[in-house]
Amino acid sequence: MCSAPSSSTLDKLLHPKITRGLDSLYQQSDATGWLKYLILVPLWAIFNMSIIALVVIPWWEKRYGFGVIEFIEEVLWSMWENPLFRIVWIAGVLSSIVFDVIMEAWTFIMLHRGLRQVHHPESLPKLVHAVVVCQYKEPLEVLAATIESLAANHKAGATIVCLACEARDAMATKKYETLLAQHGSSFRDFLMTSHVLQPGEIVGKSSNENHAVRELYKHVKKEGLDPFNVRIKRLRAIISESCCLPGLHFAVVTGHGDSV
Repeated sequence: MCSAPSSSTLDKLLHPKITRGLDSLYQQSDATGWLKYLILVPLWAIFNMSIIALVVIPWWEKRYGFGVIEFIEEVLWSMWENPLFRIVWIAGVLSSIVFDVIMEAWTFIMLHRGLRQVHHPESLPKLVHAVVVCQYKEPLEVLAATIESLAANHKAGATIVCLACEARDAMATKKYETLLAQHGSSFRDFLMTSHVLQPGEIVGKSSNENHAVRELYKHVKKEGLDPFNVRIKRLRAIISESCCLPGLHFAVVTGHGDSV
């Protein structure tokens, strides 16, 4: 007999970072390569329907000597002649239609609310958003899509973008200069860090990101900003514009992210 999950496990599962999907975004991104296999779902359904039509029904008629369709029609008509069945069936159909209409209307209402600009109270500390974009030999067009999405954000002027590069990427500086010329004026600051692998470090995104955040902290202190009013968001390079951040993303983010 399975034991009930502990309260700490339930608390973790109900944490906003879990329920809102924040901790699963990278796993979702890694799963995009498998989306093409979703075509197997309708194909499997078509296969099953074909087996029923071409194998099961002929076998039934051969074994029992009468048509399946005629049998189903006879059962349905006998049920339909019952007034109570008709009332229940019609009520079920109407309630399903009403429920779908209400849910669609509610969805549009929530989407409309999501497009509204958020007005924070004057007493709220003025946050500076910092976005660390880790990249290593990413194509320029991929980085351009990421930076363009950040530049189109409502709070772009209060955002520090840090392009975290690896020193072994020979094209990093050229890509940074191109992006700086295209979108640098849209941000509060647009920085580039160049990570040199140190003894004991492991090659990968974590060491690059760690170096970038440390350099970002130095920049924040140099600019005279309060580190506790700087919120970090870590991004991977965005592959397509459909994955870009919504324009009001940073306007509604107040409690998520890490202080520098």
